[in-house]
Amino acid sequence: MLADGFTREDRRRLIAMPSGDVDSYLNSFDAWYEIGDGQPRFNVAEVIGVRGERLALTRARVDYASGQASELLYLFQFDQGIGQVERQVAFDLDDVDAAVAELDKMQAALERL
Repeated sequence: MLADGFTREDRRRLIAMPSGDVDSYLNSFDAWYEIGDGQPRFNVAEVIGVRGERLALTRARVDYASGQASELLYLFQFDQGIGQVERQVAFDLDDVDAAVAELDKMQAALERL
């Protein structure tokens, strides 16, 4: 699901995960298990915007076995085969303008390639 060069960036203001690569992302799942949150379940609640075939901005809900849940915006960039995620950027729910601006910026960068 994650491309070899995968990167994660978290732009949420209060609760944010460190930016990192595929290894740090997978290590965060291990940490959730260790603290008793179990495997998080990610549910896309709404697609907010799409640019081309490789970019999507979604509103998602993450549910944990402990009963804790969070909602956030996820911006995904997929590889050319649309089989793996190359980049993920997280935003607070109320930061739609910044998320759409980043979506447009990423599309412009892809068009220059």
